[in-house]
Amino acid sequence: MTGFQINGHVGVVTGGCSGIGRAIAETLIGEGAQVVVFDLSPDDAPTGTALALNVDVSDEQAVARAFATIEDRFGDLDFAVNNAGIDIETEPSEEWLAGPLDRTIDVDLKGVYHCMRHAIALMRPRKSGAIVNIGSVAALVGTATRPVYAASKHAVTGLTRTAAIQFGEDNIRTNIVCPGGTRTDLLEKVMTDNPVLRDHIVASCPMRRLAEPSEIADAVLWLVSPRSSFVNGAVISVDGGYTAG
Repeated sequence: MTGFQINGHVGVVTGGCSGIGRAIAETLIGEGAQVVVFDLSPDDAPTGTALALNVDVSDEQAVARAFATIEDRFGDLDFAVNNAGIDIETEPSEEWLAGPLDRTIDVDLKGVYHCMRHAIALMRPRKSGAIVNIGSVAALVGTATRPVYAASKHAVTGLTRTAAIQFGEDNIRTNIVCPGGTRTDLLEKVMTDNPVLRDHIVASCPMRRLAEPSEIADAVLWLVSPRSSFVNGAVISVDGGYTAG
């Protein structure tokens, strides 16, 4: 067996216009997939995107309309990568603040739930599909000063495992990729403003570096492809060993 065998496959990447999501979309497009991007800035979609839709994943009706558009345009759905998320607990605090709670849960948890639900509905009739949720090391360990983000990512791990059990009979595989510190434009800006944070992130990784977005994308590529045909319910850390200790 050669290559990843996704040429012509139709799939969704949420949050696919920037950061890790963009790297995922570009990698899948490079392998010949027809990638539909959901993003709040669809005009910034990668070159070769099959369709770019303005979708706020926290809005269930908007998600439903977007998946209906996919069904009308393409008929089938082979994979879905739920990457869209926010992390707005940026200021260290000894208190648990109310501000980030609703919006973080709406996007990082409910958004994944909405997209999974509609993706599965398209996949079940043909008894085939691959879903990859993008978590975080915060899906596996506690994260100081970011309780809501960590809670939402832990919850996505639970959704992933539950879907793997419930829909495995339908040959729908559901897995989660949990990146560590990754060199996105957003993180680079934060670390430029806070060199101490950069040193901390690098020092906490046994490999003493950040991941490149393409390294996360390569893990996703494998999981949406037939090369991982018996991988279901897996929690895959791409973190340079951060969660190994």
